[in-house]
Amino acid sequence: MFLKFLIFSLFVLLFPTVLQAQYEHCVDKRPQTFDDIAFTEGYAHKPFLAPQYIATNVGKNYNLKYHRFRLTIDPRVYYINGSVTSYFEMVEDSDNITFDLIDALRVDSCKYHGYRLYVERPSPDIIVINLPDSLRVGRLDSLTIYYQGVPQSEGFGSFQTANHETGPIIWTLSEPYGAKEWWPCKMYGR
Repeated sequence: MFLKFLIFSLFVLLFPTVLQAQYEHCVDKRPQTFDDIAFTEGYAHKPFLAPQYIATNVGKNYNLKYHRFRLTIDPRVYYINGSVTSYFEMVEDSDNITFDLIDALRVDSCKYHGYRLYVERPSPDIIVINLPDSLRVGRLDSLTIYYQGVPQSEGFGSFQTANHETGPIIWTLSEPYGAKEWWPCKMYGR
């Protein structure tokens, strides 16, 4: 009995020290800069950065500046319908622009300066939009993609519906690896 009491006493006395040491270890290792955070995220998702997951030609000819979303979403229904206007700057002369988007989401149309553009789907997760003219390096421009469908969530919580105390909710944890599962985006590339 005395041995059990001794072991328990040592545990009670030493356990806070172990917790403090683990806490200090975590604090010392937490990311401090944007680059540290990016590295940590990339390392945590390294299996998903394997070549078979990265479409090497998507987004290489432009840099995104921002997106404007106009979405119709009902948390009681697992479905999305809307448009995303992407503002971009060309880094290479090109007559097309590519986005990541899973094939479960159907592109209804794409508009560029009031014109409807042709959208190709060369693979299940990529759309290519052919522009009427070649855009030059440094040009800031935009286009709008109209789409709809049932998003697919592959484990990162990219598009989720659930019930909360006050009713149905919708949430996402898609940054940066699950975005293509619910909106046209540029996940990889520059």
